[in-house]
Amino acid sequence: MVKVYLLGIDEFLSEDVEKRIRQPLKRLLKVDDKELFIFGFNSKILLDGIDQTSFHCFIKLELDSKYKHLEREVSEYLLEALSDFSIHTYLEFNYIDSKVYSRFDKEYPDFVKESNQAFVSVKGDDESEDDDFVDIFKSYENKD
Repeated sequence: MVKVYLLGIDEFLSEDVEKRIRQPLKRLLKVDDKELFIFGFNSKILLDGIDQTSFHCFIKLELDSKYKHLEREVSEYLLEALSDFSIHTYLEFNYIDSKVYSRFDKEYPDFVKESNQAFVSVKGDDESEDDDFVDIFKSYENKD
């Protein structure tokens, strides 16, 4: 299993980072989606109380030691791929040999993807789009 933690990248950019790096990492490491997890956080890197988010980013990888021989290739790829998202990038490789146990419910897809997302409407059948509109100016009429 490979886990990639994106720290110090703007939370709204982390999805774009994941889209950019997932497929190349899968090819480099020869893993599938069930073996590669990429985590995005609302995290900040701070210096003297000043937010360094997206100026500095820190990528932490946790992976089995069987991938150690690919470290140079993976680090070269990630440092280049992340150059569009951060000025300064740091990578940390942590090799851990652990056993992961999982359970997948066969009634559902393994992952939510664009092709199988469900969108829920909170409107009832008798409500229109205009029901959400609130005229803030009308609520202030005749208040003085």
